[in-house]
Amino acid sequence: MLKVVSKQRQLSADISVEEQVNNLSSLIKNPPQNSRVIEVSPKLAEYILENLHIGNRSKKVEKIKVSANHMMNGNW
Repeated sequence: MLKVVSKQRQLSADISVEEQVNNLSSLIKNPPQNSRVIEVSPKLAEYILENLHIGNRSKKVEKIKVSANHMMNGNW
């Protein structure tokens, strides 16, 4: 028998950014007992970097440019 995962705490790029943020917040506040696979959209990644990065190292602009070029060229 397959267990259906609640859409309420599911994270995928095909739902609105608002739903993604709400579901991520729910997972952070009440972590699941087992692992979850999540799909991080560019907008959710931006939200995480802007709002949830407390205590991280500062951004390295040149490294970001190199990684972005790799991604745009399909080398990621």
